[in-house]
Amino acid sequence: MTIVGDSFNDQGNFTRLDGFALGSIRAEMPIGDRFAVYGRVENLTDEKYQVVSGYGTYGRAAYAGVRLKLN
Repeated sequence: MTIVGDSFNDQGNFTRLDGFALGSIRAEMPIGDRFAVYGRVENLTDEKYQVVSGYGTYGRAAYAGVRLKLN
């Protein structure tokens, strides 16, 4: 979980940005000695937030894949 408090976007502290909390989840499952499948979801609740005033950020995102150990 990532938690960010309220902040300001400029040196004069005129543009206030609200704080936010982002939750993510990940999992991996081995398949034999050399393979594993994995997945993760970031921004699980699809939180709308800003780290720079006026610029959007990514919403919910999901990733999946396969790992192969070569050693």
